[in-house]
Amino acid sequence: MLFWSLSRLIFFPLFLLCNVDGSVVGTPFGDSDIFPTTFMIVFATSNGFLSSLCMMLGPTMVEPKDQIKCGNVMIFFLSAGLMAGSLLSFVTLRVSTGEF
Repeated sequence: MLFWSLSRLIFFPLFLLCNVDGSVVGTPFGDSDIFPTTFMIVFATSNGFLSSLCMMLGPTMVEPKDQIKCGNVMIFFLSAGLMAGSLLSFVTLRVSTGEF
């Protein structure tokens, strides 16, 4: 599962190569919105699938007395990861437009 989670890093350069107004990075995908839309659908689907698998399997990997704590920690880090991803989108926009 770690491989699939790390393989999602390919989306970062893919989103950078999509059409953004004022982009200094080349846009090999042209001005079509089909590519960023497709990338976002695959990204969201893989995020939901992998996070659901982790949430279901994670608590089964600890002692029964620690399963509730494990679930709480996993929810915290899932929320923190989603927030970090949202904040990273602003950095990605600044990098792609050359304002960073």
